[in-house]
Amino acid sequence: GADVIIGHHPHVVQPMERYRTRRDPDREVPIYYSLGNLINPFTADYLCRSYVARLELARGRAKDGTVKTYVRSAGRVDVRQVIDEDAGTLRIVAR
Repeated sequence: GADVIIGHHPHVVQPMERYRTRRDPDREVPIYYSLGNLINPFTADYLCRSYVARLELARGRAKDGTVKTYVRSAGRVDVRQVIDEDAGTLRIVAR
């Protein structure tokens, strides 16, 4: 019954996929396995990459007539953490 699944534990970016549900084969559920670390104290390139989930929601009527909110579209924005140690700043920039 989930509309979206967002995982996070590995702290590095992992793939996103869409799962077609058995209960409602017209519906796909986006699964984000890991969005990474948006902000962290590390400088290794693979640890400075992250995703921001981009979801568009819509209200719709299910086959039984009930009104529900569905995920209309799902994607991700690839971002990178940029640290300026001299200035003591951290910026998040889209890649």
